[in-house]
Amino acid sequence: MTHHNTTELDWADAYYKPLVGARITKTELAIEDEYRVFPVLHAELANGMKVKLEISSDQEGNSGGFIFGLPSPNTQDEIAEAKRKQGITPMVDSHKEKTNA
Repeated sequence: MTHHNTTELDWADAYYKPLVGARITKTELAIEDEYRVFPVLHAELANGMKVKLEISSDQEGNSGGFIFGLPSPNTQDEIAEAKRKQGITPMVDSHKEKTNA
């Protein structure tokens, strides 16, 4: 059984508490190199402070992390709609364009 340091748990609890009531305003990916991609959430905290949250696998920022619990964008239509809402222009499949010409 792992025993957690109470001081570390108190610090983590206080660190994450400002997220209560926060509003995510934008998402993006920070690409460090070909192996490290960090999900980034732009948010406005309940007190009005704007922050940029980078999701990492650890406190040292060694690699990007993953957030569990979100619904999966499992269809191409859902992915395209999410991108449209974020203002991302879909890429044209040049192979498909050539075969349909």
